[in-house]
Amino acid sequence: MNNFTIGTFSALSNEEAIKLLGETFDDELKYLQSANSTPETLTNATSGAEFITPSKQLYNADYDEVNRTLLGMLALKWILANDYQSFTQAQAPAVVLQQESFDELRKLCLNQFEDSDNILPLLVAIVINDLGKSPRLAEAVEKATGKPMADANHDEVVYIAAESDMIHSLERLEETQRKDVLLGLKLGSTLNIAQFAQAESVPGSLEGAK
Repeated sequence: MNNFTIGTFSALSNEEAIKLLGETFDDELKYLQSANSTPETLTNATSGAEFITPSKQLYNADYDEVNRTLLGMLALKWILANDYQSFTQAQAPAVVLQQESFDELRKLCLNQFEDSDNILPLLVAIVINDLGKSPRLAEAVEKATGKPMADANHDEVVYIAAESDMIHSLERLEETQRKDVLLGLKLGSTLNIAQFAQAESVPGSLEGAK
């Protein structure tokens, strides 16, 4: 059974989804354990005694980038499952996303799957997005390619790793899906998409969008 269709994945409990993601993306999550990151403070909505982070569920320890990545994947599950409560439970009342905005977000997301309900390519893109923050991966890339990684940004590191067939999750994708993910990594290595989306890019940083 394909566990990464919209219906199957969205029907999993949070614990089941985390376990499945941990088993599927074990190599990538191990790299993320060593990733450089800035810890974030949990909100009151998520810091209660019963709250167990995804990283603790899998590894009995907290790794910031593992948590960020798995929570991003869970957020996708909540959107697909139309689970507004889970999606917004950690948001302060003053800034909570309104139901109408969530509905628009879900509609936008579902529109991307008109031709297929296979969400594996998107999950692969999420899990490898910040792998370049891992010193272990940078060292492995430098050793495998002979290219110095000291001055490379983390998006460049993961793109070179992917081009060098060092990212195992890409092997799970069909060729056209793999090419699409690689194209996104190539663009991301030269253009900060988040800055671009928020209209914060200076002209020089748009060279990669040519």
